[in-house]
Amino acid sequence: STGVARQLSNPQVGGQRLPILQEWGYYKSYDKAGEQKSGAYIFRPKESNEEPTMISPMSGKSVVFHSDLVTEVHTVYEEHWIKQITRVKSGEPYIEVEYTVGPVPIADGIGKEVITRFRTEIKNNGLFYTDSNGRDFMQRKRSYRPSWNLEEFEFVAGNYYP
Repeated sequence: STGVARQLSNPQVGGQRLPILQEWGYYKSYDKAGEQKSGAYIFRPKESNEEPTMISPMSGKSVVFHSDLVTEVHTVYEEHWIKQITRVKSGEPYIEVEYTVGPVPIADGIGKEVITRFRTEIKNNGLFYTDSNGRDFMQRKRSYRPSWNLEEFEFVAGNYYP
């Protein structure tokens, strides 16, 4: 097993199973001379229609710790600068995902915009929520901004959130 969750269910609300896939990867950073480069606070992939380089979990390398209170899965990735622990606490209707990224290698001369994404079959019409530093949740809608008419030029960066 790779240690990556494939589905979630909550017995407190009928136990319906939800297929889920979490992925890690990176986009190559934009670095054209004389133009706005990717960097701190600027997420700008090298190409506007670029697909990320995906980083796979290593099969058979994950470690599972189980007790009456919690189950933890320590997932090992092919790039060892990504580490993740997923926790399922007994009786809680959520999972915890704790991760560490870095140091991101730069010896190859390629800047990297590291991403994680979750894929589900939820029909949400592009509406979702992101965490605001553990204090609140912010409502988001894909390719939309509530305070102005969005004209997208950065198709990849425009739909990733911190």
